[in-house]
Amino acid sequence: MPAAPVPTSTSEVYAALKEALHYPDNVGLTVRHLRLPAEPSTRVLMLYFAGLADEAQVRDRAFEILEGVVLTSATAPGKNVLLPETPASAWAHTERELPAVIGHVVRGETALFFDGARHVVVVETARHSEHPAGTAQVYPPRDLFSRHLIGNLALLRTRLRDPHLVAEPIHRSGEEPGQTVLVYINGRADPEVLRRVRERASSFGEERIRQGHLAGPHARFGLIPAMVETRWPDKAATALKEGYVAVLADQVYMTWLAPVTAPLLLYGPMDETIARPIASVLRLGRLFVAITVLVAMPTIVALMNYHQEMMPTPFMLALAAVRENSPLPILFEVMVVEGLQELIREVGFHLPLRISPGTAVVAGILLMLVLVQSGFIGPLPGVVSAAMAFATTGIQQYDTIYVLRLWRLAMLFGAGALGFYGMAVVLFFMAVYLYQTDSFGVPFISETGIRFSAPELVSSWLKRRKEHGEVRHLR
Repeated sequence: MPAAPVPTSTSEVYAALKEALHYPDNVGLTVRHLRLPAEPSTRVLMLYFAGLADEAQVRDRAFEILEGVVLTSATAPGKNVLLPETPASAWAHTERELPAVIGHVVRGETALFFDGARHVVVVETARHSEHPAGTAQVYPPRDLFSRHLIGNLALLRTRLRDPHLVAEPIHRSGEEPGQTVLVYINGRADPEVLRRVRERASSFGEERIRQGHLAGPHARFGLIPAMVETRWPDKAATALKEGYVAVLADQVYMTWLAPVTAPLLLYGPMDETIARPIASVLRLGRLFVAITVLVAMPTIVALMNYHQEMMPTPFMLALAAVRENSPLPILFEVMVVEGLQELIREVGFHLPLRISPGTAVVAGILLMLVLVQSGFIGPLPGVVSAAMAFATTGIQQYDTIYVLRLWRLAMLFGAGALGFYGMAVVLFFMAVYLYQTDSFGVPFISETGIRFSAPELVSSWLKRRKEHGEVRHLR
């Protein structure tokens, strides 16, 4: 933002706030219009971000400044009390340039605009965020989204400190505005993506959004989600910097990100707190885990049904001896194991909180051992199934596991029909599908949330990144 003097009238202040902070279409931005009983009568605008500023400190410190102005006016009638530039307080100072004032406001401080004054009193009222009590502790301590909309917006603003971060309310007929907000960084988000996400969020009622329908399956075959859910403010903040759009709702402890791209599904919440080389290795590790989960079980089916010559002779003879009295074909054994995995997963979701989800895992392992010992299924599908169950813990986005499960089922049938050739056919169709699939107009294989059909927007986005020294990509 270019250097600009502080406006001297309240009408000019409103115009400046509309341009700098997108007032009034910015949820959480609080502007209070006050009139001081001083001589002469003075209008004051109090500006702060709810959630970033501590309401108690705003009430105590800011109003103490205003009370001091009134008392000074009473003891020195006829004197212009707005000229002193050093407030009588250790936690207040003055600024003469608007960009500096905006910078203080986005950090949680409160600004007092006096009508007719050429300076602004900035009061230190920033809230010190702490890790919510009762949530899972990781190292380093991380915040999680809560059910309070203003608090969730404050978590994003604390991480971004960008005055162009806009929390636009979604208006629906018959509902109170501000219960659902569209969050984006003005100048980075694609206008066409914004329009499509806004239409989707407006088409869902508040109750349906709270039930999770906003992140329903993609319209094209439903093989990728429409939006990505996350409880991590770090992931949402990083995505917003890359041009993505977030949708937050009141009484919902997560946010939805759009558009859906491959890097967004492989992102881990710890990637921004560790060194870049290690984060790159972790990202490659997640990609390897995703490929393993996708092809491990179909590979077993293809090897044992069609390509026994690719296995070492001792290994092949050992498998043949184990499967000599097996009553089912290998494909049916694999389907039994897959069904058992799905059953364990659903049981873990529906268990009461007082019962550990590990109970379902232990029960599933015991059932798998019984099936293997009884000879109903072979040991190899059981071992591979257990390995895949542990491998999925390395994928921290459940939407990614959901996509892999759908494609793995198709690949199992391809491996059972034609072996490796069937897997190659499924991989070909998968590549074609992902290549031509888009989310809100953005290709699924895109690295950012910006459409490739807008070169001028991409160039401006790259220019902004260079100006801010941001060289890292979404991991």
